[in-house]
Amino acid sequence: MPGIGTITASSLAAIFGGGAILLRRRVSRNWLDYTNSGPRDLSSRGVIVVTGASTGLGYEAAKEFAKRRATVVLACRDAQKAEEAADRIAKSIDATADPLLSARERLDCSLPPLDLASLDSVETFADELAAKYSRRGVYALVCNAGVWMPMDQHAKTEDGYETHFGINHLGHLALIRAVADRMMTKSKKEDCRVVLVSSGLAKNGKIDMEKQDFVYEGRTQQNSGEDSNSADDDDDADNPQSKKKKSHASFAPTGYCDSKLMNALTNRHLAAKFGKTAPHVTTYACCPGFCRTSLGRHVQFPFYKKLLLGPLMLMIQRNSVQGAQNIIHATLEDRDKLESGGMYRDGQIAKEETKYMDSLDKDLPQKLWNLSEQLLKGREK
Repeated sequence: MPGIGTITASSLAAIFGGGAILLRRRVSRNWLDYTNSGPRDLSSRGVIVVTGASTGLGYEAAKEFAKRRATVVLACRDAQKAEEAADRIAKSIDATADPLLSARERLDCSLPPLDLASLDSVETFADELAAKYSRRGVYALVCNAGVWMPMDQHAKTEDGYETHFGINHLGHLALIRAVADRMMTKSKKEDCRVVLVSSGLAKNGKIDMEKQDFVYEGRTQQNSGEDSNSADDDDDADNPQSKKKKSHASFAPTGYCDSKLMNALTNRHLAAKFGKTAPHVTTYACCPGFCRTSLGRHVQFPFYKKLLLGPLMLMIQRNSVQGAQNIIHATLEDRDKLESGGMYRDGQIAKEETKYMDSLDKDLPQKLWNLSEQLLKGREK
């Protein structure tokens, strides 16, 4: 009988292990791997600026760009962490593969720290970036850095904005304005682009341009069911199923979802703007997928939940390298193969998120841009 018990336990373990492998394969079967695609030598292009490059997705993207001989600016809030990240990247690259310039020399951490929670910091960084690379210019600005904070912490930026709005959206938009203005003046033959790292959670975002509660306080979970930015409110007014769907509460902070929608809408607005005056500048949003990074470091998660959910998360989450493939693709893929203003996931247009944005007020990207510019201009001297 002991032998039977042992065999049964072993069989169960084998079944569970096999099931886990099958689940992982099924979940990951369409994940993008851009490692062996795209240009291999970026040394002749302008610099690539990556915000939040000291860890996670930003770190892995910067590492891949450096492998391809790009000059990469690690735009980080913590200067020491940026230096440490640059050292790790350099050590990971075979020095003999690039005799012309060492990997460490291509990783620039010399600019002032970039704290997206401070618009003064963004302005200082942008000015120094322009001064240092006035001749070479910026090939790509990768807006990757972000924050995920429980809404009950009521976190705010140095300028008093709700932290997700201030960091994930407004801080990046201020940087984009500064960098893109210079991109637009470059030769029309030079390919320049802006990449905004959004999320599939953008389709849980709501932007009420009348309340504008997302600016200073953040949308509360209680009113998260309101769909005031939809173009189809009247059509759904008497539909109980629609109301039920709209009142669904996401596990993610409302501010985070809203800011990721703002990233995607900003992307659309920029594409329209550049398309008219500077077609050599393109812009893309990308969804890296459900990734295992340090983004949720501010969330207190009970140990028993980690114990129960940990194995499942390992089966369905991407690691930072896998998630970063989406950023690398949007940054390096031939622009003739991409649609400026599009939101991409795994090399394809993200259909659900795109459909959701299409259902919103068509003027919402312009309205959000106007509001954001008013806030930024209100502090300009």
